[in-house]
Amino acid sequence: MDTEYRNGLLKVLTGCVLWGVGYPVWKLLALRIPAIPLIAITFALASASMFLLFRLKPKALLREFRKNWAMLSLLGLFGGVLGTGLILFALTRIDTGIAALLEKLQPVFVILVARVFLHEIIPSEKIKWMLLAIAFSYPVAVGNLSEVAFKDSDTLGILAAIGASIFYGSNTVICKHLVDKGIRPKELVFFRMGLSSVIATPICFLWPSAGAFNFVLDGETAVLLILGVGISLTSAYVFFFDGLKHISAGTASFLELLTPLVALIMSFVIFGETISSSQMLAIPLFVYFVYRLSLPVRAIE
Repeated sequence: MDTEYRNGLLKVLTGCVLWGVGYPVWKLLALRIPAIPLIAITFALASASMFLLFRLKPKALLREFRKNWAMLSLLGLFGGVLGTGLILFALTRIDTGIAALLEKLQPVFVILVARVFLHEIIPSEKIKWMLLAIAFSYPVAVGNLSEVAFKDSDTLGILAAIGASIFYGSNTVICKHLVDKGIRPKELVFFRMGLSSVIATPICFLWPSAGAFNFVLDGETAVLLILGVGISLTSAYVFFFDGLKHISAGTASFLELLTPLVALIMSFVIFGETISSSQMLAIPLFVYFVYRLSLPVRAIE
């Protein structure tokens, strides 16, 4: 194993672990601050941090925005406001690790959205992995298979996590389209964060029921905001993109599945959240099916 590959592996691994560690932070924040103002504040701070850390060029950013403003705005709406808003809502309703796992259904929706909007053919070998991932998401979400009925809060939380995976999947398709047009991934992350904040901020004033800036910013909440921005929205992306230059997409896809597993561990340590015996059996299979689904076709063959 050469040095560049090892360093790339460690950086991507660090980024994925940091994303997992960030889930409990976002749960604590979502219980204190309404989702829309939380997105407006944290994504603005993250975009400013990324502008500096990625050493982005203002003229290049302005040029790309003028050429692709409509798709970039959808990127901010789907990936930031809707996707993040739904996962924040889910975190207030269901266990942290389960929300993180259900969010990983996004490869299913990447394939479906790409089929509808980009007219990409769904490879036949991926259909079985899609069906298996969807099927095993049920025992992952339910926990106790003997219980047919859900509590209303559980149902809303599960649907919100799945909804987040749909919007994140759509976001991935938009990113692919924009990368094909020559925009660099680091620029896309900046645009996603910045435009999400731009879209979310007026909503707080025009639609007060969505949550205005009227929360209490005490010392503990301020620390959580710093951790949320520093861990999940800045450091994780910096490590991930720096490492991605030296490893394959398949390896990165595998490492990304560590994120919900880390979230499961952190949710147990911080909140005492546990999983049932049926979830213990279902989760490894679910993760495996999602991994196979996220692999390029050649890797599956």
